[in-house]
Amino acid sequence: MDRSIEIRVAGVALSFLLATALLLTSPSRVAAAQELSQGLSVGIVDKAQVANASKAWKAFKKQLDGDVKRWQNKVRDSEVVLAKEGKALLSSKDSLSPSALRDRQLALQKRQQNLSEELGKAKRALDQRVLKAEQILNKAINDAASAVGRERGLMLVLNAAMVVHSDKSFDLTKEVAARLNRNLKQLPKN
Repeated sequence: MDRSIEIRVAGVALSFLLATALLLTSPSRVAAAQELSQGLSVGIVDKAQVANASKAWKAFKKQLDGDVKRWQNKVRDSEVVLAKEGKALLSSKDSLSPSALRDRQLALQKRQQNLSEELGKAKRALDQRVLKAEQILNKAINDAASAVGRERGLMLVLNAAMVVHSDKSFDLTKEVAARLNRNLKQLPKN
């Protein structure tokens, strides 16, 4: 490229940038931005704190923990029975015919496989249950935060996890938690 053309292109680009900067920082634009920011009313909600304060979530987690404990006990009991049968099979292998030993080994392996499959199904069902409850809880938190924001005439309600700094006067967390506990009595058990 010819050096004079490069200089002209650079000059045009610089002129464009300067004109844009002047336009964006003109007194009327700055005044408009300041007016907008003064009229912007914002609230901040710590959604994680609201979730942890939820009575419905606490009750759901308590029931879930009980269900998990029952499943763990059932699996442990089944494993103990299978282990005993495996030991009994090993101790009686000399007294069994090869085909009878093979049949018993296959039956024991099949029961172990069934237990493993049953455990996998239970885990997937549990995961689905938790996901569904979390979705309902999240929607209920958002609804409560929106309602509180509307009642206060706020233009914007943000999750505290997305905010680096804010004044405590913007915090709606306790009010949203109270609203959530009034509106969400329980989460689905299944």
